[in-house]
Amino acid sequence: MRNVTITQLKYVLAVEETRNFANAAKLCGISQPTLSMMIKKLEEELGVILFDRSKSPTIVTTDGEKIIIRARKIFSELSGLEEDLRFAKELCGEIRLGLIPTLAPYLLPLFYDHFHKEHPQAHLKVFELQTDHLIGQLKRDKLDIGILATPLHDSELVEQALFCERFFIFSNSPRMKPKLNWNDIPTDSLYLLSEGHCFRHQTLQICKLKKVDNISFQGGQFETLLQLIKKNRGVTLIPELLYHQLSEHDRRKYVSEFTPPVPTREISLVAARFFLHEKKMSALAESILANVPVALQSHRRNSTQIIPIA
Repeated sequence: MRNVTITQLKYVLAVEETRNFANAAKLCGISQPTLSMMIKKLEEELGVILFDRSKSPTIVTTDGEKIIIRARKIFSELSGLEEDLRFAKELCGEIRLGLIPTLAPYLLPLFYDHFHKEHPQAHLKVFELQTDHLIGQLKRDKLDIGILATPLHDSELVEQALFCERFFIFSNSPRMKPKLNWNDIPTDSLYLLSEGHCFRHQTLQICKLKKVDNISFQGGQFETLLQLIKKNRGVTLIPELLYHQLSEHDRRKYVSEFTPPVPTREISLVAARFFLHEKKMSALAESILANVPVALQSHRRNSTQIIPIA
């Protein structure tokens, strides 16, 4: 193990990412024979085979997976050291931030400018990704931090809860009342987000209380659902941040509240345990909590119920 180098581990991670030796070599800026030779030397030093080269794309072996986990941890620790030194005086540099689509349009505008004013040397590079993809990018160190619905119950991740969002009922049904309990949702014409959105699964869990299976439409974004519902008889659930952006007219005409216990979703900052970014998370949390509606930070647990994301 004395001859294992950081460069060799970097090449291993590149092959794991691209699943192709030629593409990994391009990613690292070296020739393929050089990369292959360096990885071969590492395999000889460790006494294991890291990749099954007979497959296309290249497959990581069981031993290779173990080495890759350790390699990621090593690079995380190096990155953490660099971050501590760089951020000793102030927050600076790029912060790769992922948000889920049912949150990004409503939360990001609230704190984005404030964050950059508070931390002018830092830069948020924002990605809008569905939950599964976002989690994968965190674990692969392609993102620093995610903002998404929790709890995730994943031992590889660290969560820092920010606030809870209530669910509201958006409907153009004549049976609507200002307040409804879970069993009174008019689900004869249900409009849902498409597969992959955790909000879809949470909506189904709430509506399963009536064994709902009558889905009229599945869309990729809330705006499509709401516009269709306004033109037709339909119903969907929306999150609280979206509710706050509706016009007063639309709130009165289309929106109903839940009676307690009100279904909610917990929103948290999430990072991979191996790639902790404590100072970045702390700065983001301060900026977000300074700008989201106070009501979202004060929902009482005894009058709400957090809905699992799956």
